[in-house]
Amino acid sequence: MSLILTTNTSVSESGDGPLNTGINLPYDYRNFTTDTYEIDEDSEIAVQSVKFNKEGNIEVNRSNNQFYMYMGDNSAGAQGAANRITSACIHTNIGDVGDKFVTYNIESLPKAIADAIDGGLAHPDMVKNDTSNTLGTVVTINRDSENKFAGYDIQINYGRAALQPNNLSNLAFVDSLNLATVLTQTPPYNGSFLTGVAPRITKEAGKLCEMINTGAPLTLCTGQFGGDFTNAGGNWHCGLTRYLDEFSPHHQAQNIGYFHPVGATYYDYVVKSVLGDGTAANAAKFYLRVYHAVCDDQDEDLSLEEIDYTHVTPLIEIFSDPASYTATSICKLIWVARNERMRLDVISTNGSVTHTLFAGTNASRVRNLKPINQNCKYLYPKVRIADDARYMTFTHWYQAKPVGFVYGNNRSIGDGTLQGDPQSLDWFCKCYHESELGLCKAIDNRYMINYEDFTGANATYSQFGENASNSFYSPIGNASNYSVCLVLTEDDTADANNNAIGYVPSIGANAADILGFNDDPILNVPNASTLVSQNFQSMNIPTMTSTNSIFVRLNNFTQRSINGQTNGTSKIVYHIPRFDNSGSEFGGLFFEPHQRTYLKLGNTNKMRIQDFHLSLVNSDETLATNITGKTIIMLHIKKR
Repeated sequence: MSLILTTNTSVSESGDGPLNTGINLPYDYRNFTTDTYEIDEDSEIAVQSVKFNKEGNIEVNRSNNQFYMYMGDNSAGAQGAANRITSACIHTNIGDVGDKFVTYNIESLPKAIADAIDGGLAHPDMVKNDTSNTLGTVVTINRDSENKFAGYDIQINYGRAALQPNNLSNLAFVDSLNLATVLTQTPPYNGSFLTGVAPRITKEAGKLCEMINTGAPLTLCTGQFGGDFTNAGGNWHCGLTRYLDEFSPHHQAQNIGYFHPVGATYYDYVVKSVLGDGTAANAAKFYLRVYHAVCDDQDEDLSLEEIDYTHVTPLIEIFSDPASYTATSICKLIWVARNERMRLDVISTNGSVTHTLFAGTNASRVRNLKPINQNCKYLYPKVRIADDARYMTFTHWYQAKPVGFVYGNNRSIGDGTLQGDPQSLDWFCKCYHESELGLCKAIDNRYMINYEDFTGANATYSQFGENASNSFYSPIGNASNYSVCLVLTEDDTADANNNAIGYVPSIGANAADILGFNDDPILNVPNASTLVSQNFQSMNIPTMTSTNSIFVRLNNFTQRSINGQTNGTSKIVYHIPRFDNSGSEFGGLFFEPHQRTYLKLGNTNKMRIQDFHLSLVNSDETLATNITGKTIIMLHIKKR
């Protein structure tokens, strides 16, 4: 008769030492003896006791996985005064579970949490992308001094301009009209990068030329797009737009439902070469004019309205003949996005003359282009050229392409059908395809988008720029009241006059428990922050359940059992109850059966062994990875 102690580590109960590596996994380990151990013939084996640390599973469904993300002005009461800010709370959820329960363990849930946060951020620089943010949201497990699960650490990493290259080679213009006619350009975009030739869009004779870059959105961390219009002729457009449905065959179908006039081509920001007003002095001349899509005070729709830049410089003449441009003629334009601010620079041929027409920093709203709001955080270059054989050359393109991004929120290229789960990378695009444009219109109707109402409190709006500290140029942190917030419960906070001052909308938010923030479910003050990140740490241990059975398996002995779930023989020697001897379900557990169940080894001769290979497994015999720390399994061997 022999009593054998096995363990995954020789260190103390604290959990310090070589855990979760090699042959020392708490749910799969091997012990070796220095001498050969001899087992009598016709022996049998049973489990004497088991001691381990068990982490539960977390059941997720619609009753506990809903929350909202907010990014923007976080000053006192600002979030509730919806008409005074450019953002709104964005609904998101952990996992695509619907009404059913889906079980996660604490090791698999962090990825689902991070995906949900990224979906709610709806900002190309705040999620993991190819240029400005290589980390995105990172969710890790917190453990206490005994290596027990203590909740999660949520780290939201910011995009920053310091990491970005000029991505001209990644421009991917396509026909914005997608016309299946002889007018379709095939293609009018020349991006071949011939030696000494910059990428360009060329208008071919007899064909329309209106192109949109669908490869990636513009970064808002000093993102730049622009080029040279010397050879573009006298009639052209160059601007930036939110998502447009390129699978629709005409502008009316492409444009959002609250934009007019019907059939016009949409831009959020655009520079146009426009023929003069018909006076004798300028009837045959083209001039550079600037427009943005702003709210009409009468019908609350959007329309392209001109914004005057002549406080900076007189109207800039555009020449249809490239030979008319001189060394000091304005022939280049560059859009520069900095958080909420849209800047527009124009530059001469030799670079000696530069005008910043708009910067987003002027004290007067009328001297700024509209702020970049939640609807247009995903901006795409769009260009139109009307004159045959003319072309526009591009010199600047700084993108932020989120991991998994496909223009149209994962719509398949070619037929426009939705593929998979269109997680809200591009929030406006998601609202468009889910018939929720009313949410977008509410933002586009706010006073800072209305360039007809400059009365009273609407006279000014201070646009938020970047955090320029240490040249990071991040869209977050330029001021203490601009940040990211997680809203894990409905917020109905109101002032003394019963006016909402909480985070709205937040209807149905219920994820405080699953994330471990029951004590403080409105996360607007991080536990830690840097210039490029902020961290939130669980205050409570998330509620866990134990729905799976765990079994002890002795892998390298000759005993046999039957596993009906796998329809075959097994090496399982013991079924561990849900509750231990003290009635506990999680944490440090101890099990000792009142009556041991022995299995025959079937050895007709003596057995000589030098190692014990033990595993803790689920009913399907996969490893029980929710076992952590130190594991001790006592075996008892006796002659039958």
